[in-house]
Amino acid sequence: MAALLGARIIASIREHFANAKVYMWTDSKIVLHWIKNNPRRWKTFVQNRVAEIQEKTPPEVWNHCPGCENPADKITRGLSIKNLVNDQVWWHGPPWLIQQNTFCVSSYDDSGPDTLSIASEERIINLAASAESVEPVLDIQKFSNLHKLLRVTAYVFRFVKNLRSEEKTVGHLSTDKLSSAMDYWIKLSQFQCFSNEINCIKCNKCIDKSSKLYGLNPKIDEKGLLRVNSRLVKSSLDVDEVNPIILPNDYFSRLIVLNSHERVLHSGVNETFIQTRAKFWILRARRFIKSILCGCRFCKKFNAYPGTEISAPLPPDRMEKSQPF
Repeated sequence: MAALLGARIIASIREHFANAKVYMWTDSKIVLHWIKNNPRRWKTFVQNRVAEIQEKTPPEVWNHCPGCENPADKITRGLSIKNLVNDQVWWHGPPWLIQQNTFCVSSYDDSGPDTLSIASEERIINLAASAESVEPVLDIQKFSNLHKLLRVTAYVFRFVKNLRSEEKTVGHLSTDKLSSAMDYWIKLSQFQCFSNEINCIKCNKCIDKSSKLYGLNPKIDEKGLLRVNSRLVKSSLDVDEVNPIILPNDYFSRLIVLNSHERVLHSGVNETFIQTRAKFWILRARRFIKSILCGCRFCKKFNAYPGTEISAPLPPDRMEKSQPF
């Protein structure tokens, strides 16, 4: 509604400033994502307003302003008079806005709100579950094995870290590096499918009842991973069993299922489901696992029915009457 109000104001005064460049700002990346995409993808309420915003303003003029640099938040979030008098953002606006030829414009493409450059291993992993959308460091579709994906990702992180540090890391990969690579792909997978739920949890808001995670009562742990908040908190089970990690039905979850299927020696759907549920809570897991195992070539060979041959015609001595012996 705020973005729609801004678009209407710009449309009303634009005829008086025909040659002026227009820059629109919003501190909501969800709204920015709506405006940059086809409005037919959203529900009726959002669809109608996004369509009007795109009609009055081109989507490419919309940019993101961080909430901490938004002057409107100073009053709406509550600020004393003493702090307001000395607040530079309230009186002069964001610092980057008053600098000549300098704008804090967030790059954007159709795959997500912001495309982030790789700075370091820690920054990539931390931002994957934050309000920033991260472009994957690798094309996960080119990998058919989870271990290979994690090892290549860890080597990429090491390469980036060695470029920016005087101390070079060599040798074999440690388990911490592989765990960091695993956390990176988990956060990326969760944010691509559950960004709204993650933002609601971080803002201490209730998840919408129409969300797929509403019945799971999700929470975010100290690593930034989205987990199920189960009733087994007081048990002596492992943390992954008490609070399994939530994953959608995407390609990364497919690699996890295939890895679990190999660990149980291609036993079947139930055994693979139990092995996967020991750490991960995949939405509609049983149906998802069954669809994946139907394409397992190893299982197809052992579960195939034996071939049947057509019997040959009986010989004449077995059909014609004759004397015995």
